[in-house]
Amino acid sequence: MAIAGFSAVPNRNTSRTELVNTTNTFFSEVAQFVTDANALADDVNTGAETASTKASEAEASADAAAAAADAASLASNATMWISGGSYVLGQLVWSPIDYKTYRAITAHNSETTDPSADATNWLSLEVAIADDAITNAKLANMATARIKGRVTAGTGDPEDLTAAQVKAMLGVGSTTLAGARERRHANPRPVRDAVSDHAGNQDGPAGKQ
Repeated sequence: MAIAGFSAVPNRNTSRTELVNTTNTFFSEVAQFVTDANALADDVNTGAETASTKASEAEASADAAAAAADAASLASNATMWISGGSYVLGQLVWSPIDYKTYRAITAHNSETTDPSADATNWLSLEVAIADDAITNAKLANMATARIKGRVTAGTGDPEDLTAAQVKAMLGVGSTTLAGARERRHANPRPVRDAVSDHAGNQDGPAGKQ
């Protein structure tokens, strides 16, 4: 955004009247200048934050692309593993069971166990993610006031649930026990009704003296 300049700047070499007038005009425009400068600073900060976010996303995309390129390179040099075949140290194969790429860590032949189940002779080249290695910052962004869960039928990816969806899962606001409890707490019985009932019971057969 553009910041408007001052229309007049005080000059001591002018007459007293003109100096007073230009000074008054100058100070009347200072407040707007400060407002414009602060707005510009906010725009710059927002742009910097956006650029930082985009840079992080680009770096993550670059890492993913590099990993995919490495995997593709390995896969292009690998041949399908054949039971009973002869393999030299370092040879690459892909498993016909899980379609992952493996490197021979021993020279061997006549083996009939697929590489996916043969850790003695083969090393998987799949990138393994260690337990607890994924931080919240690495997860996809979520909208405000959402909870991770799943309402779609069947097993699948997690979903970002709304409060209404969570209430529906828990039975809150329904005819279930949880819903009944919620309604009871939301609509407590007035104290005067309870007192009236108590007084009426005292006047009954069992309460008369």
